[in-house]
Amino acid sequence: MDPKPDFFKDQLPSPSHGIADYRIQVTLETARQSIEKCIPNFVINSLEDYCQGMANQLFIVNGEYIFRFSKHAKADKTLQRELVVLSQLRDHITTSIPNFEYSGEQDGNNLHFVGYRIIPGDELTSGTLNDADGHPDVYITAQIAQFFNELHSFNIDKAKSLSVPERKPKDFF
Repeated sequence: MDPKPDFFKDQLPSPSHGIADYRIQVTLETARQSIEKCIPNFVINSLEDYCQGMANQLFIVNGEYIFRFSKHAKADKTLQRELVVLSQLRDHITTSIPNFEYSGEQDGNNLHFVGYRIIPGDELTSGTLNDADGHPDVYITAQIAQFFNELHSFNIDKAKSLSVPERKPKDFF
């Protein structure tokens, strides 16, 4: 039995590769070339490989921008949808969300990337959710509640028209 998921078969080089081989690795050089090719007036003074997950690889550029590169076709499709959805959510949500200032196609493949200014603030972790006494921080929990309230009040028909998939909680468990 072939261990590779069907939806990635067209991206795999041969049957001898493992299940995660559909994900490309974006090198610093590929990131630099892609940005310079697609955004010729953008000057790169520094480029740092920040982190990566299963879907994207992130780079910090000039200490003030995040450039996020898709690592496979499914992630790329999600990124393209995110470009559209976040532009619509921006006027609906008071919490800062990425404002994509740049986008383009990666050098050497058909996948895409986006660039946006780093959102100032502290990373949300289990440690930042609690105050010094270990109790839930009222200010942070209020911000999270407001964000979800605003997000869930976004018109569902509008979301569907933006190709946001409808999912039920039971699909995840």
